[in-house]
Amino acid sequence: MAGPRVIKFTRDVPLEVTVRQVGAPVDVAITVTDENGIISTHRMTEDRGIHLLLSPFSQSITIQVAILSPVHSGARGGVSVQFRQAGNLSAAFELYGGDRELELVRHTIVAVAGREVVPLAAEREQAVFRKRRPTATPKTELDRAEYVVWYATTRQPKDPHDNTRGYSARRDSVVHYGSCRVFIPRSHKIGSTGSPWWKRLLTGSDDRLKLLDIRETSADSHWEQIRLRVDSVSAGEGDALIFVHGYNVTFRDAAVRTAQIGFDLSIKGPTAFFSWPSQGTLDGYLADAATVEASEDSIATYLSDFARHSGAPKVHVIVHSMGNRAVLRAVNRIAEAAQTRSGVEFGQFMLAAADVDADTFRRLASAYTNVARRTTLYVSERDRAVESSRWIHRFARAGLIPPVMIVPGVDTINVTNADLTLLGHGYVASARDVLQDMHELIRHDSAPDRRFGLKAANTVDGERYWLIGA
Repeated sequence: MAGPRVIKFTRDVPLEVTVRQVGAPVDVAITVTDENGIISTHRMTEDRGIHLLLSPFSQSITIQVAILSPVHSGARGGVSVQFRQAGNLSAAFELYGGDRELELVRHTIVAVAGREVVPLAAEREQAVFRKRRPTATPKTELDRAEYVVWYATTRQPKDPHDNTRGYSARRDSVVHYGSCRVFIPRSHKIGSTGSPWWKRLLTGSDDRLKLLDIRETSADSHWEQIRLRVDSVSAGEGDALIFVHGYNVTFRDAAVRTAQIGFDLSIKGPTAFFSWPSQGTLDGYLADAATVEASEDSIATYLSDFARHSGAPKVHVIVHSMGNRAVLRAVNRIAEAAQTRSGVEFGQFMLAAADVDADTFRRLASAYTNVARRTTLYVSERDRAVESSRWIHRFARAGLIPPVMIVPGVDTINVTNADLTLLGHGYVASARDVLQDMHELIRHDSAPDRRFGLKAANTVDGERYWLIGA
């Protein structure tokens, strides 16, 4: 029995794997594992390809390809497998099934960091099958990609002995660093993390983004991995994106939402999120309000460290809902550190559905102009979540109109017509017009009067703001 094929790869550079059928149609099962266990499994029937985007932070990745021969003997079929890194072809194989009906042939390819290519024959195993057609396999959507996001969190691990289980809503006195792999299906739609169960039942397609794994690292390894990502992408593509979530968000929710935003905005450089210990429940509002205030120092440090250690040409920040309370005060503390220590100013600050007292925002928002090239405030008239906050606090909120929040140096965008959802609160990630506007900001730093889809408007006092989706 021959051993596996072995190829080399460069660690921390995304590894693209494309599998296509050749010859007669065959039934193919693929399992991807690393030293920690199974990463993903895939099934391919008829002439349906598979495209995987792996982020190999492991020492080795094993890809097992099992090919079941066609029912009709003499009709030989198989698959072609191509490996690419940084757009360059690293290795390519053609793997075939057996010569007899329903013969199962297994091939193993091992990708090892720094090893030379060693071409070896396929591993062949015989399996006993009845002389009948194999059970029909439901047709599934083609796999799309795996998107890596980095994180920092002040949540306590669910299991102190196994950080792969994720993080709880309890506060911790230390900051945990790491990365998450999130599966993005081919059926993914811009602005969505997945359809409700009834829609998936009707369409027969599972378009949900899925958190595949969580890997905690040291702070030094965290920054090293992020710098490697910046160095691995093409010139001009190394900008970084940080997302700070709001109220009623679990760690898992934050990871998936960050991946969706980064993927939809076509961020090729590092995408990261800071997850403060939100309770992740509707009745946790008061607890979240206290916790986000307690998280201000940690958020300020992470943003400042990102500007100093990431190596990214520009660092862009998207903040949602209650997360704006902490970031608003954080920027007042990092204004000097972000520029004088690192020489890298922040690119865009994009503030959405800000659940912040309007007077407090107006008093402190000038700090954004000291650390960022441009700051944009997205507001809405139909944001039911921020409207509830106004009712609780009895004072106006920065992200809710009327009145329209106008601050010198901050561009205000009214998104009321862009978000047609019932709650009207998640437009920062779900409204295509808003995502398109943020993409334009990140790519070109365009002023509102030069961005597609924005229409000028004035308050009763003649102050300028902008409408989107009008």
